[in-house]
Formats: sequence, C-alpha cells, structure tokens
Amino acid sequence: MWNVMEYNIGFWGGSGMAYGVFTSQWPTENVAPRKYENSLSLMLILLIIPLLVWKDAFQVTDLLKSNFLENQEPKALFISVLTLAILFVMNIIVRFRLTGKPKFDSKDVMTLFLSAFGTYIIWSYLITGLLMGNFRSEQPLYVLNLGLFVWLMNKSETPFYESQQKDFLPKDKWLLCFSLIIAGIIILSLISSLIYGGIPGGNLRFPIKP
Repeated sequence: MWNVMEYNIGFWGGSGMAYGVFTSQWPTENVAPRKYENSLSLMLILLIIPLLVWKDAFQVTDLLKSNFLENQEPKALFISVLTLAILFVMNIIVRFRLTGKPKFDSKDVMTLFLSAFGTYIIWSYLITGLLMGNFRSEQPLYVLNLGLFVWLMNKSETPFYESQQKDFLPKDKWLLCFSLIIAGIIILSLISSLIYGGIPGGNLRFPIKP
C-alpha cells in the first residue's frame, strides 16, 4: 500500500506542478547565461547527483547485501561497473549535444531530460535485480510515464494559458471534470492496492515508539 501512495503522490503532485508551470505567463529573458553557469549546472545534473546515487546504491559491498546477489561478487562487480558505464555514455551524449552552446533550446533540454531520466530508469531495473530474473510490477510505469511525457511535449498545441483566455469552461464542467479525476484516482489506487501484495513488514516502516 505504501508503494501505491508514494507513486500517486509523485505522479499527481508532479502533474499539479506541471499544470501550474504551463498555465503561468513567464517573462521573456534574453540574457544569455555565463559559460561557467552552464558548466556548473551540467556538472551537478550529470555527475554529482548521479554519483551520489551510485555511491549509495551500486557499490559492490551494498549490492552483495541484496537478496539476489548474496555472495556473488563477480555479478555485483559487473552491475557496479555497468552502471558507471551507462552514466559515462549518458554524459558523452549530452555533452556532445550541448558543448559550446551559450543557450539551450527545447531540443537540447529534451535531450538532457531523456538521457538523465532514461539512465535512472535503467538503474532502477538493475538495482532490483532484473539481470537475475527479478521483476517489480510497478517498474513498467516508469517507461510508460516517459513515453507519455514525450508524446505530450511533442504535441503542437497552444499553451494552457492562451486557450484559457479564449474559452473558459463553465463551473459545472470544472466540477464534473474534477470529480471524474478524483474518482479515477480512487479506482486506480484501489486496483493497485488489490493486485500488489505489498512488502512484508512494510507497515513497520515508521514504527511508533512508546
């Protein structure tokens, strides 16, 4: 049940923030960022944060503690090196696309996003033991989310705020749409909680100390 709540909080919370961004009117800035600003930002996104994630998840000693790699040091070493190789390839792809550009356009941002998101998706499959035959039922949703995002971003339609200024929906339609969305969330959450057995002892994740 915790995975269902965690996933819903992330998905619907992110959807709300995205709607807020796309329905706002943002001032146009023509000031180009300094070269070091782009370099530091890319270093943070492409190296520092991923390496911190790798350090906490993909060191050989940590992998050997997992249920699917107990006492299998060669396989643990292979996965550890493989994840670093994936990170290296992601850096090469992004830097080849962005190096030397003072400003990034929408295609550059999409390249950065897809490369980083794709890397984390592959890492999630590796850390849960996909190569050892383990499979978690919620992981296909990561790929589905990525595909849905790409499909929506490639749609050539007017921004939310422009369409809203031209045609406002009546309050009863807003209420109907809101009610349908809430009902859909409830139904999906119920289905997810019934088809997924949960984690043994998961209810003790946040124990109450007397």
